[in-house]
Amino acid sequence: MIHAVLYNGLEVPMLGIGTYSLGEEQIGNAIQCGYRLIDTAAQYENEDAVGTAIRKSGISRNDFCISTKLWIDDMKSNNTRNAFFESLKRLKLDYVDIYLIHWPAAGICEAWHEIEKLYNEGYIKAIGVSNFHKKHFDKLFKSCIIKPMVNQVELHPRFHNRELTDYCKEKGMAVEAWSPFGGTGRLLNNDILQQIAFKHQKTAAQITLRWHMQKGIITFPRSGNMDRLKSNMDVFNFELDEKDMGLIDSIDTHKCLGADPELIDV
Repeated sequence: MIHAVLYNGLEVPMLGIGTYSLGEEQIGNAIQCGYRLIDTAAQYENEDAVGTAIRKSGISRNDFCISTKLWIDDMKSNNTRNAFFESLKRLKLDYVDIYLIHWPAAGICEAWHEIEKLYNEGYIKAIGVSNFHKKHFDKLFKSCIIKPMVNQVELHPRFHNRELTDYCKEKGMAVEAWSPFGGTGRLLNNDILQQIAFKHQKTAAQITLRWHMQKGIITFPRSGNMDRLKSNMDVFNFELDEKDMGLIDSIDTHKCLGADPELIDV
């Protein structure tokens, strides 16, 4: 497994499992296939399943990197600290490795101050945000003491989010990609990806994940299917060359598929 190193020194696997809509058995399958970076959120309503799957695995807690997120309602109601400990309780953990603000919204500065306290108290190994754009960072940076270490955003071959990615890297933040296959998976039928997959005797999904990693992007494919979980993990025995990377770069449409955070004012 290849690791990214956050600016505070925390090592994070470059490939994890996104758990939106997954249950305990599916998360357990992912652990069985070797996934140790697990991304969940209070809003996913499956933190309990994640915690149970980790315990049933029999694998040391120290081998995992667990990430969860603060939901908007708790941030707006100044309930950040209570919400965090509720997540911790559901996860059955003493600490989380990464804690993110899920979406920008009113109250980000107040919520961030509480997250900074939790970080300093040792309950969180690394802190960050999700779906933040430059204008949201502009507000956060005016009052924060500790800068975010991570920004998790929509990013895939059809939407490189390049300007934001470059900005985050300039500020020392690692970038994580949710929905690396472009949401519906139709991206994987793209002719360019199919041609490169044939060249390397890999799947289009494996090519896509490798593209992310070679760009330094931590990525979270989501699947509960054992065969796909195994296949998605099989991306460490080949490399894309410069021509491959350029061809995949050419797929970019510069249009996001999910909600556009740029439209959210805080």
